[in-house]
Amino acid sequence: MISSTRHIHISPEIPLEDAADCNVYVIVTFPDGSRWASDFYTYRNIESIREDYVRSGACLSGAYWPAPSSLTVADHLGRERIEEIVDLYIQEGTFEYSFEYIGQVTEHDLESMDYPEDLFNPEEKFDPSYVMRQFASFEQMLGNTTPETIEWIKKRIAGK
Repeated sequence: MISSTRHIHISPEIPLEDAADCNVYVIVTFPDGSRWASDFYTYRNIESIREDYVRSGACLSGAYWPAPSSLTVADHLGRERIEEIVDLYIQEGTFEYSFEYIGQVTEHDLESMDYPEDLFNPEEKFDPSYVMRQFASFEQMLGNTTPETIEWIKKRIAGK
């Protein structure tokens, strides 16, 4: 289960007057040190992008949009709305389907991010159900790769 304790970083932080036609990159960090990311767009911003594509001829003149893999679309993107959405994902148990795991907190993150002092808990561990689901996908991929790749992975795992 994903913890309800979280730190949300929004880049860039959007002024309220621009919050209806924008997109931001959101990173959520949990007490176990895991970091998760998702792109957030407004409905209006997607239409603005499409209009730009129609004018410029990009993406078959606006016929499609190459959306990011982790994407949430909302009416506006003020901090309060983003926090509402993230908290709802956590409560519903859908967070890991809307955000992509991007690794553990690094020294650089600790220096550059404004984490609250009491955020991290060394006793908290990564949710085992998420790890098992990822392993099941990985196992399927192994069935369709080269023996050299499998040996490389075995050596990496054995070295840990």
